[in-house]
Amino acid sequence: MLGLKMEVTVDGEDHVVDITPRVVVNFERNFKCGLTKAFGPDQRMEYLYWLAWEGLKTAGVTVKPFEQFLGQVDKVNLVSGKDDAQET
Repeated sequence: MLGLKMEVTVDGEDHVVDITPRVVVNFERNFKCGLTKAFGPDQRMEYLYWLAWEGLKTAGVTVKPFEQFLGQVDKVNLVSGKDDAQET
């Protein structure tokens, strides 16, 4: 997971979010599955948006509760290396 980042645009404001060990553990506790398993064949878009939301919160950015955040998020781009990205 080292080097995993997300580019997130919320209400037109761009952020780069590190997916830290704290964010990963919070994800696994919330969804009751490992992060690598969650991004397998049964991946849900909710996972990406939740990681962005949790990453922003963990980084100290003030965000609204998750359901309200979904109405504000414009773009999420998962970056797992220099050239590998998944944009939504």
